[in-house]
Formats: sequence, C-alpha cells, structure tokens
Amino acid sequence: MLRLAIAGGLCSGKSTVAGILREHGVPVADADALGHALLPAAASELAAQLGQGILDAGGGIDRRRLAERVFAAPQDEAAAARTILNAVMHPRIMAATERELQAWQAQGYAIAGVDAALLIEAGLLAGFDQVWLVTAPEPVRVARYVARGGTPEQAQARIAAQWPDARKRPWAQVVIDNGGALAATRAQVERALAQLPVRQ
Repeated sequence: MLRLAIAGGLCSGKSTVAGILREHGVPVADADALGHALLPAAASELAAQLGQGILDAGGGIDRRRLAERVFAAPQDEAAAARTILNAVMHPRIMAATERELQAWQAQGYAIAGVDAALLIEAGLLAGFDQVWLVTAPEPVRVARYVARGGTPEQAQARIAAQWPDARKRPWAQVVIDNGGALAATRAQVERALAQLPVRQ
C-alpha cells in the first residue's frame, strides 16, 4: 500500500486535501483528531513535566491552558514546553496512525494517507512513500484561524512555532497550493492522485 504524508502549517488546508482524497476512496488518518483522543491518557505524564496548571478541576487536560503553556508563554519557555508535549504525544499518535494504516492495508486499500502538521519538522517521514505539502499565504491562514474563533496573535504564535513552507519544500514530492478557490485545490489533488504509481 502506498502511504502519503500530508503535511502543512496551521490552516494551510490539510483537512481540505484529506477530504478530497477521501472523496476519491483514499482513507486518511487525522493525526490531530487522534491526538485529541489520546490526550486524556497522557494527562498525568504531561502534568508531571509541564506543571499542574495545565489540568482542569477534574484532573484532565485543559486544552486552553495547555495551548497557553506551549504557545503564549515566553518564547524560550514555550519552545521547551512544545518539545515536551511532542515527545510525549508523537509516539502515541504515530502508533495510532500506524494501526489505522495497517488496518486499511489489510482491507485491500492501495493508497492511504496521514494528515499531520508536524510530520516533516518532527522527522516522522519514515515509512511514507510520498510527502504532499499543503500551502497557503500567511494572511489567508491567519484569516482562516480567526474565522474559527481564534485571534490573529494566537495564529501568528502558532505559525511562528512551525517551519516555514520554504524549509519544508525539499521533503515534498507534491506541493498543493490551497490559497485560492476550492476548485483549484481539487484540480491539483486530482492531478497528483492520477500521477501516483499505484491506483485503487
């Protein structure tokens, strides 16, 4: 089974590309959703390393407080906190995505993907056959984040914590520009899908 790594920064449109792939019968694991599902089991480990302040009254992870710890704290502290968060969560998330990929392979799928923001910068590309990098101009990404209820400052802090697209491009076999109309993005995805060496 051919494995696609679908990478890209905040609000670049990875989920849009994943949705188009699913429409064409290609299953895609959502690493962000898996991470959210796995977060409660990691609460005690994260609190031990990041402090009890990331917990809610019930002892679970307060995602708003966690986000403040890894993005809004002073830059050096936030970067250190992100390193801890990633060290705890990435192995769990990648194990879960591997289980999904293996299940799809057993079901006979010829192509499957993983949608995850940090696959490139975290060095998690082993086992993937192609990397698809989804891009969009920063003002577009900020506007999308704000439309989802965030602030420009929050968006910019998250974007600053990720590699710029130019640094990620050398790893990508396919670059999808999702800065314009959905139809244009769809055309790029369908063209890249048609050019894959394996088809369903």
